[in-house]
Amino acid sequence: MHYCIIGTAGHIDHGKTALIKTLTGIETDRLKEEKERGISIDLGFAYMDLEKGKRCGIVDVPGHERFIKNMVAGAVGMDIVLLVVAATEGVMPQTIEHLDILRFLCIKKGIIVITKIDLATEDQVKNTEEEILDLVKGTFLEGAPIVLFSSVDGRGKEELKGILGKLYNDVEERDIKAPVILPVDRVFTISGFGTVVTGTLNKGTLNKGALLEVQPQNIEVRVRNIQVHNEFVERAYAGQRVAVNFIGADKEILKRGNWLLSKNVFSHNRFIDASFTLLPYPRDLKNHSRIRLHIGTNEIIGRINFLESPGIKSGETQLVQFDLEKPVIISNGEHYVVRSYSPSETIGGGRVLQGVNLRHKAGDKKIIEYLYKLQEGERDNRLEHEISYTPFQSYSKFKQKGQEEDVKKLILSNKAILIQDTLLHIKDLKNIEEELLKILKEFHRSNPLRIGPTSLEIVKLLTDKRYKNELKVKILREILDGMTDRIEVKKGRFKLKDFEIKFTQGQDKLKRDISLSFEKDLFKPPLIEDVKKEFGKYPDFKQVFSYLLEQDLLIPVQEGVMFYIKAIDKAKQIISEEIKREGKITAAKARDLFNTNRKYAIFLLEYFDRINFTRRIGDNRVLVSGE
Repeated sequence: MHYCIIGTAGHIDHGKTALIKTLTGIETDRLKEEKERGISIDLGFAYMDLEKGKRCGIVDVPGHERFIKNMVAGAVGMDIVLLVVAATEGVMPQTIEHLDILRFLCIKKGIIVITKIDLATEDQVKNTEEEILDLVKGTFLEGAPIVLFSSVDGRGKEELKGILGKLYNDVEERDIKAPVILPVDRVFTISGFGTVVTGTLNKGTLNKGALLEVQPQNIEVRVRNIQVHNEFVERAYAGQRVAVNFIGADKEILKRGNWLLSKNVFSHNRFIDASFTLLPYPRDLKNHSRIRLHIGTNEIIGRINFLESPGIKSGETQLVQFDLEKPVIISNGEHYVVRSYSPSETIGGGRVLQGVNLRHKAGDKKIIEYLYKLQEGERDNRLEHEISYTPFQSYSKFKQKGQEEDVKKLILSNKAILIQDTLLHIKDLKNIEEELLKILKEFHRSNPLRIGPTSLEIVKLLTDKRYKNELKVKILREILDGMTDRIEVKKGRFKLKDFEIKFTQGQDKLKRDISLSFEKDLFKPPLIEDVKKEFGKYPDFKQVFSYLLEQDLLIPVQEGVMFYIKAIDKAKQIISEEIKREGKITAAKARDLFNTNRKYAIFLLEYFDRINFTRRIGDNRVLVSGE
């Protein structure tokens, strides 16, 4: 017989707790603060009976971004997840973050539940469903059942229970013969009994009277009583929610994140070797970055060290070693989540390969080869042909099909490259690089006074239809970043390393003349239309004028109005000195100090507001903090 743990996931106030109460009659919000604030803060637990005596444990997780740590602890051990989205609000930030966490924890089955349909219009329900379908593409929830639900009138309740009954039959059986692994998610005491811990029994069979150990404190305990769904039992099996009352350790020295384990089986590890994938992330993750590792029900501070390259880019996967601030208990193949240290947000995750107590040297080919061997399976060349035949395929889809290890072998053997979530055969990469060099060479020939094209301009200039129609700007930028031996980036534009802007004698004179027209009276510049009338007759005007803009020598502040860079710099100095002296500056004062008219003074002040040099308070401006 196998067992099943159902869990919730979703944004705050989307009706997760109300959903569980409707299904089970159990109120999972147990804390006083939860009841007063009307939100879940910590994990809640319940159970329900399906058809034919199938009993499931239920874990209700908080949806607030401040309590993501609690959510991750609750997601560990889930077999089926209910992704809850309120029809009145649709997909929200924690909907997305929770889905990322579930994917990294390798949750495989789920149901999408659209709640609060009694408060929503038909259009809201339809729009929410479309948002969700778009969100779950390429994830384990693509194609998952969708249930419309109301905790007010019970709509969807029986349908949801029926689907859960069917999914229950497909839940993989856990290893009940393995050593006991119980990640602790709650600790409390009961008068007359003593210390009690709860959690989802990950592996093994837990027997009453058994001698176990609590780690990492390394304390021996004896199991006094076991409860499963509020009923005393003689033993519990992997896949069940259990409460364990034991003798040998007081509540004060235990906490969430501890492990209850079979004795003398598991060892402490300061380092974890793992495969790590970085989510599409606003910035690259640097080597030795401080992180929060969520494994089991534990959050451990540590640093991430990259074994294959100095860092990792958005969407990439790499072998890493986690250097932790305290020892951890792991089982090989365990899945984990990584959150940034500050601000704390989910940035990636992956699978544990092994725990060790030795720091690896970056770039060690032997350890890299060994770690890949830990993941290896039989290789099939069809995967390489598929990637070669259709470039820019989603890496996530291969992961969902169980081909992650085969893909990594292709990458290690330098036959494919992973850029964000996109796979590209190495031959296609070389072809794209060759075309990029040709594009830049032709661009420099046609535009000798421009630094180079932007990444968006480059995509438009691609000629190979296989690449032009599928190559996204973000992926192109990473390809360009990998060509630093031949290409440079300046001011967001790309150029060949050996290219230099060179002016003809006439172009140089025109550049000086245009600049002088703005320098004559710094704070009363000519209108752009007047500049075009005066200099537009010269054939090189557009190129020279574009050069002045690209080099930030002319700064647009309003439509049709630009100031020379010397005017901007001098105005900043004047404003700064006036505010430091008087505590503020008005438009009238700025007009007088600039010796200009009110219109130009206001244009400049509004420009400095936009770039956060100043801030407007009523009729005054002050310096932004830090200036």
